[in-house]
Amino acid sequence: MKLKLALLATSSLWAQAVCAAPADDKEGRLDIGGTLWAETRIDRNAFRIPENSDIPKTREQQNYYGLELRGAYHSDMTNFTAHYNGGKEFYTQGSQEDDVIVNGESQLAYGNETSIFDLDLRHSTRRQLNNPEDDDLAVNTNQQRIYFARPSVKTRADKVNSLSLAGIFTAVRFDSEEREDTDQAGAELGWLHRTPYSKDVGLVVSASDIRYKTEDELDYRYTRAFAYLTSETRNLTYLIQGGINRIEPLYVDVVEEDPFYNAEIAYTNSGNIFTATGSYELTATSFLRGLLDNNVSVGGSDNVEDQIKLQNFEIIWENKTICNRCTALFSYAWQELEYLRFDEYDQQADVWTLEFRYRLSPKMEATGLYSERDIQYVEQTERDVLHKRGEARLAYQFSRLGRIELFTREESRDRVDDPYKNLQYGIRLGIEIP
Repeated sequence: MKLKLALLATSSLWAQAVCAAPADDKEGRLDIGGTLWAETRIDRNAFRIPENSDIPKTREQQNYYGLELRGAYHSDMTNFTAHYNGGKEFYTQGSQEDDVIVNGESQLAYGNETSIFDLDLRHSTRRQLNNPEDDDLAVNTNQQRIYFARPSVKTRADKVNSLSLAGIFTAVRFDSEEREDTDQAGAELGWLHRTPYSKDVGLVVSASDIRYKTEDELDYRYTRAFAYLTSETRNLTYLIQGGINRIEPLYVDVVEEDPFYNAEIAYTNSGNIFTATGSYELTATSFLRGLLDNNVSVGGSDNVEDQIKLQNFEIIWENKTICNRCTALFSYAWQELEYLRFDEYDQQADVWTLEFRYRLSPKMEATGLYSERDIQYVEQTERDVLHKRGEARLAYQFSRLGRIELFTREESRDRVDDPYKNLQYGIRLGIEIP
């Protein structure tokens, strides 16, 4: 399951109780790998000219050269994972500026169930949309980096009860908008009770100050208190949290207090993986931005900074039983944002994706994908937009370390004043670094 990097008051408790990495090798095992990528593609509408415009469309060759790095280390006390993908895009007709893009994340966790001191360090960097309705172009994005640290100490009252005290430190940085940069510092007190049948219950109370680097009037205090239940069986894992959370601006006499809940479930059997998540919380736009993966694109319209009420729901189903050579993936995500000060930016989004993979041979695989992203504003309805995307890909593993892909993708933007369609096709070469 995916754990949030923003306001991670309970991530380590969840990791302790359910998701700790196996420590099957006390001496440790280090795995490092990577891939060199080169891609060239033709874009038939590089400047995204609307269908109702008389301006001729520009055909552009776009080239990409990149490096993907992966690493993992597991021991009795230390677990480390990292996955980064970076490279440079070149635009031969100047539709955008040549740009370096890096996406990825890493985590270093120190400690185990018997240790007194634990440490959780995380880093992520991701290209984010400036506005949820924007086209997926580098010119419409900002690079977000998140640094997270959670040192903690714990003590056992008896065989089934333990107490923990942790510090919470988060720094959010944006490359082109310094006023969005924020720092979080706080503390968390937790109680964990282990029960039979692989179930654990607990209580958590936390408080943090969130401060903006350049706009002090936006600073606020975030507090949260909730109970939780976790369980892990052979096929089913779940986490349920429920309580209250509160935002108190430090320089404005206004307090917002709402219920808080979060539920995550994962079910697996032979050939099927099903996950579902749902949550409602108070947070801020600087922590959550428009992601470019299958998740909903969230908040931050016009780079407006505000606290928000955020409601999420997501399901993912992966099936490998349709046929011996097939894998099907379906995902759906829904999200609603309610701004506390600027309600004209209230919005909701629906994103769904259907992907189908078929192995033509041990070395060749065909993939088809279709997705839609529907953004709707409560008041600014002229910004409503529906993005559609279809893609076909044929991959061939021509050697143990070499892979080549042919692809074509079509995308469209359905908006009243400027709808457009675009077609891309190209070739991609990958060489594994042993």
